[in-house]
Amino acid sequence: MELIRSFFEHSAISALFVCVALGFAIGRIRVGGIPIGGIPGTLFAAILVGQVGVEVDDNIKTIAFALFIYSLGYVSGPSFFASLGRSTLNLVHLAFVSGTLIFVTIWGLAQIFGLDQGTAAG
Repeated sequence: MELIRSFFEHSAISALFVCVALGFAIGRIRVGGIPIGGIPGTLFAAILVGQVGVEVDDNIKTIAFALFIYSLGYVSGPSFFASLGRSTLNLVHLAFVSGTLIFVTIWGLAQIFGLDQGTAAG
């Protein structure tokens, strides 16, 4: 364990690459016939590397987070834009109506019970 920790301390960027490599290996594992996938696998690998006690520089954390968000967008972006159309308007309408109804309900109950903003938001 100490050997792994010292390896990551001497080369901070290596933690990022080890997490990506382990993540894609974990992503090939199938659970119930469905593969976990590279992005969740990388997230699990990063959690495992973090449990070893590796301290990662804030710049490396920022790069890793940016790569994670980019990979999510790269995977889900095309299907998101392909799903936009007339049928999506019903879902947008549902989101606005339910959001407005929830806001009015919370605001009304906060007024009735005399709650402050923080308590009403919670």
